Amino acid sequence: MWVLYSACIAVVLSIAIRLIAGRNSVVPPWRDVTSIASGVLVGAAVYIAATAAAHVESQIAVSSALLWFTAAISSVHAIRESRRSHG
Repeated sequence: MWVLYSACIAVVLSIAIRLIAGRNSVVPPWRDVTSIASGVLVGAAVYIAATAAAHVESQIAVSSALLWFTAAISSVHAIRESRRSHG
């Protein structure tokens, strides 16, 4: 269950990053290839770590991976957009 709790914390932190960085996005997150790629990598890593190393049930591992996937996408997108608008 720690994997699921950490994923929920990651989503809350990604929302905070998005609020702090601002919402002035020119490109939506689902069209930002770098954000999607980071989400896929993080989601796959969490799933592999949860199933292989921690021996977590597959449903919890998938749920955690999807939450980490969304957290990574929104965080990376907010940071990229913040840097784009300030730099």
